[in-house]
Amino acid sequence: MRTLYILGLLLSLGWAQTILVDGTSNAGSFESGNACNTGTFTADGWTIVNGTQTNRWAVNTGAGAHHGSRAIYISTYNYTFPGCAYNMPPSHQDINLQSAGCCGGANFYDSGGSGSSYGNNENRTITFYAPAGQQVYVVFTSFHTEANYDYLYAYDGPNTLSPLIGTYHGTTLPPTINSTGNSLTFRFTSDGLITYSGWSAIVFCGPPPTGCMGIPPHDYNTGSSSVVHFYRDVTLPAGEPYMTISAYVKVQGEGCCDYLDIFVAPTSVTPMAGTEVAATHRIGRYNMVGSGWTQISRTFCGTPGQTYRVIFS
Repeated sequence: MRTLYILGLLLSLGWAQTILVDGTSNAGSFESGNACNTGTFTADGWTIVNGTQTNRWAVNTGAGAHHGSRAIYISTYNYTFPGCAYNMPPSHQDINLQSAGCCGGANFYDSGGSGSSYGNNENRTITFYAPAGQQVYVVFTSFHTEANYDYLYAYDGPNTLSPLIGTYHGTTLPPTINSTGNSLTFRFTSDGLITYSGWSAIVFCGPPPTGCMGIPPHDYNTGSSSVVHFYRDVTLPAGEPYMTISAYVKVQGEGCCDYLDIFVAPTSVTPMAGTEVAATHRIGRYNMVGSGWTQISRTFCGTPGQTYRVIFS
């Protein structure tokens, strides 16, 4: 898992500490709600600039948090639900998500599970049930079968005689699939020649959690160049020239090329998606901090009473 995300932001100004985002109590840093919009938007007093970049900031509970429950992050975080993982079975299987304690999320894989390919000459089915009055939703996070030969079918009901929702094959990620009633059936068939990695998906009772939750297109992709930011303006108190920026972070970017940068710039500098902030404003750069939460700190000396723009990119 590669991660590039940050929370627990604490900006202290001189001797008189002003907490802009509480990183020391269980309030956390981004606790007001979930967000993962494209373009430019605001969250907890920060302006987040994602544009249409491939790698974009998301705010939610998906990647965990050092304090509170939410973080702002870019991550290849993959959801795992202990005790709630289902592979395509050799013979038909009915899964009552409520009875299994898996209504809040279950992993759904091809017959090879999370780490192996499916087999040749398969013909397998599985049905997921939600409580009466609820629907079954399935969100795919990866998909790769032999195009035009190995097919996943989705049916709106308890068996393959139910209405066909869609047929999926190749490398195109299926859309979010949901039942109209409380059951959803999948059938998978493969020929006898070529196999691939299959799929991974998450099954929910009712609509999946909002806020993108770290699933595509908001996961960390090293195959595409991206520059995204979040920032806010800070005014130094009268008589106080120093601003200390502290944060708890996890940073595991690609060693050669991917960085979390911190800038303090004049308010005339407006971060733009796809464009790096001038290096003259940089006060910190992080690349491979580690997989656990690490506290970082940088101090900036400015002019008392002046407003500056604190930028994370």
